[in-house]
Amino acid sequence: MSRRNRRRSCVSVVLAGLLVLAVAVTGWFVYDNTVSLSTTRFEVTSASKDSPVPAAFDGFTIAQVSDLHAFEHGSGNRKLIAEVQNADPDIIAITGDQISADSTPGEVELAVQTAKDLADVAPTYFITGNHEAGYPQVDEFLQRLEDAGVIVLRNDVQRIERDGEAIEIAGIDDPNMDWGTVAQHQDHTVVTRSNLAKLQTSPETFTVLLAHRPDDFPEYTASTVSAELVLSGHLHGGLIRVPTAPKRDDQTGLVGPGGEVLPPYTAGMHTSGDTAMIISRGLGNSVAPLRLNNPFELVVVTLRAS
Repeated sequence: MSRRNRRRSCVSVVLAGLLVLAVAVTGWFVYDNTVSLSTTRFEVTSASKDSPVPAAFDGFTIAQVSDLHAFEHGSGNRKLIAEVQNADPDIIAITGDQISADSTPGEVELAVQTAKDLADVAPTYFITGNHEAGYPQVDEFLQRLEDAGVIVLRNDVQRIERDGEAIEIAGIDDPNMDWGTVAQHQDHTVVTRSNLAKLQTSPETFTVLLAHRPDDFPEYTASTVSAELVLSGHLHGGLIRVPTAPKRDDQTGLVGPGGEVLPPYTAGMHTSGDTAMIISRGLGNSVAPLRLNNPFELVVVTLRAS
């Protein structure tokens, strides 16, 4: 074979390899953004001596549905509902962005029906995310969720009792629900701090805090809420996750949906003092589909007594 033919042959092999790589990455991208649905399980034991997981709640399971953005996993979200049913949760926590700020009436109908179907599986708690805050008919939407049997937590607390023992489920509004104050202070943490101060929790009771934004973790640990577990979402896993990094490494998410570069909290479990925060990678996309090595995620948390 002549030198020229060998060169042509090498070029052909390289081009074929690049084509195969492009097809594989495209397929991977399409799968992550349209089909994928994974379930990640965590076990949580309170590090607090004052408010441990009560013995009666050993094995208590929470399914977390976050950042659905009116996305559909199977017709009518049948695939998602089946996955939640398989987890056999005691309660379900919807941690914001069930819809998008620009959701169509059909998408809102889907979101409400999905919430109703979840409430038929187990008691379901809901908090607002920044996209609910941006939805023009948010008050009507929240009322429809309540009519569907969902417990909407807006800076308040619910107590769950079992065999003479109890835990608390607390939930705060996304700070953008008070946009005037956010704009005034140019810092949403001011509103987060104010919302946390409204919660009447018991220091002696294990508390689960539903809070949409994980970047406010320092506020959650510094507040008087004394939450032992925080469930959050918002950052969609960092959109693109580094394939070679450990699965739950907090630096593997490269960018947030708002353009945040290397956000510190994008997925997995993080701890500070007596508080553990678990972040869902989310079940939908906002603005445009953009996920890579980052499948949609249902989070299932099981509480364990010490």
